[in-house]
Amino acid sequence: MRGTLLFFAGLLLLVAFVSLVGQTTSVGAVGAPTENYTIPNIPTGDQSSPEIVPPVKYIRQGPTSQPQSAPPRFIPAFIGTSLQDRSRITANENWYLDVDINAPGWLYIYEYFSAGNDFQGRWIAYKWQLLENGLWRLGPFTPENNEAEGQHIYRIWFYSDGQWAAEDSDAPKQNLVYWTYVKVQPAEQVPSQPPIATVRKNTSSVRYLDFSAGRSMARLPDISGHRHAWLLSIPDLCQSEEKSRYGITDCRGRD
Repeated sequence: MRGTLLFFAGLLLLVAFVSLVGQTTSVGAVGAPTENYTIPNIPTGDQSSPEIVPPVKYIRQGPTSQPQSAPPRFIPAFIGTSLQDRSRITANENWYLDVDINAPGWLYIYEYFSAGNDFQGRWIAYKWQLLENGLWRLGPFTPENNEAEGQHIYRIWFYSDGQWAAEDSDAPKQNLVYWTYVKVQPAEQVPSQPPIATVRKNTSSVRYLDFSAGRSMARLPDISGHRHAWLLSIPDLCQSEEKSRYGITDCRGRD
């Protein structure tokens, strides 16, 4: 009797191990970003595959912009913090992922990232249930310490009402979201210097300002004939009494 019990206990342990392996392989890597045949397991209530939910907030921003009576559909959008390029993340910047779904359902997100000349990947979300239709904002996401530089791709699946969301013929590859990560902030651009002005004396002994020399200040001789000189700014020379004091009648190129 004892031997029989030990046999069944061992059998149960073997079944549990096989089940665990099956769960692990069910969320393994998928094919290339643009291939069409990889589809995750259908979400069920028996926990046949584990749920993966990223450690971020998910907030419903409002109702869906799509017909609720239509088959399952979703519209994704990547939201970075840079106003110049929303799809570019630099250093420790955060980002969000907006997903507009037209029905309650399950979300699957697989992230590809550059690895030499190829892509590697991992699941960001697997069988993540959203209980209402609408525009959902997921995030903020934060770069990891070993975040891969270069191009990243989120591939998204959505399952609702017993079927997978089909690709929109009017927006092919809409299930792919592209973004780029750079570890180092770009160097700040040094502003260029304003035009330079010098004072010269023409053949008719009429002083004028020439803005072609590359300096922002003009050096004028002392009108009393002494050798010392001082610097005066362009606005002072062209917009004040200093202009007439030094006999300057022409501010060339100032316009």
